[in-house]
Parts: sequence; C-alpha cells; structure tokens
Amino acid sequence: MFVVILIAVTPNPIIRADSTKQNQDPLPKDLSILAPPPDDPDIGDLGEDSPILPQPHREVDLAIEGGTWLAQGPGPALDGDVENIFNGPVAGAVHAIAAHPTSPNILYVGAANGGVWKTTNAFSSSPIWEPLTDQFDSLSIGALEFDPTDTTHNTLVAGSGRYSSYGVPSYGGPRIGLLRTTDGGTTWTEIDGGLAGKNISGVAARGNVIVA
Repeated sequence: MFVVILIAVTPNPIIRADSTKQNQDPLPKDLSILAPPPDDPDIGDLGEDSPILPQPHREVDLAIEGGTWLAQGPGPALDGDVENIFNGPVAGAVHAIAAHPTSPNILYVGAANGGVWKTTNAFSSSPIWEPLTDQFDSLSIGALEFDPTDTTHNTLVAGSGRYSSYGVPSYGGPRIGLLRTTDGGTTWTEIDGGLAGKNISGVAARGNVIVA
C-alpha cells in the first residue's frame, strides 16, 4: 500500500494523503519516488527480490562490467572515526545525486552527514565541491531532485532524514522535513509541511506540488 503526500509550496503548506493512489494500478514507472530503498531503517529488510522495490544494484553491476568509473569527490578526510574504519581515509556516504539536465559539469549530491554539495566542474580531474546547506540544523540528506517544470533548472528539493554510521540518525542533525532552492543552491527555504521527524528517501517536485 502506498500513500502519496502532496505538499503545496505556499506560505502555509498544505499536506493531504491521496487515498485514491493507494489501490491505483498500474504503478508509476519510477518506483523510487514512492518506494523506500531496501535498507530504509523505518521499513526493515524487504529482501532483494521484493517486486515493489527498484533494484539499483543490478544496474550498477551491469555498468561496472562495461564502463570505467572515476572518483569525482568530495575528497576523503584522514583519521575518520567511523564504523569498521579506524585512522584511515574516509568519505561521507552520498545518498542522493542530481545531475543538471543540460549542463553535465553541474552536479549536486546529498550526504548522510554532510548536507547538499555542488560542483560546477564535475568532469575536471579534481572537481571543486561547495557545501550549500551548512546553515541548517540538519545535514542528513536522503533525497534530492530537480523540479522539471523550472526551465532555468535552478529549482531543487532536498529531503532530510537519513541514518548514518552506527545507525544513529542524530549524527546528521534533526529531521527537519524539506529544503527547497530556486536559485541553484545559493539560498534554501526550509519547508516543514508536517514532515519534520520523518526519514525522507524520495521527492518529486512539480511547481507548487511536492510528492515526498
């Protein structure tokens, strides 16, 4: 059963659960909008063969066989104290990636403990990454998407709430709901919309309507 939450982006966001979507068939092609990842701590282990979940690891397996992968950062830090890695180079977990629709050099990522980052030279041998959301209480990002209705490609929505090392959600800060930018990440607006305290693992924005 799926419940779609619609948020109208107004000074006082309105949220409603669309019950007509619960038994609607067929399901949308992009199940990642509605279904959490298999390791979502709020859902538990649904297994690799669950028919309702996307299988991104299978696509990655195919890509590894036929493609060349290059590390594009952000660069690792030394002497990180994280699970199973002691006094070695570590990099924060990236849970969301949003590639610019028309400019391949512009790339956004969302990290479990690092917030949203942006690079404008993604194809450089040493891309420069800029943190965009350090000013907010939460640096825990579980979802990040462009709004395709913005023809300038400057509107993105990020969802907070993602468990980090040791399964402790507080490391990345409180789960504050949604963040939205309309200027390519220079400024962001916090949108609670009743989603504070939730782990948001998927978002889709269409103008004033956001599905999370």
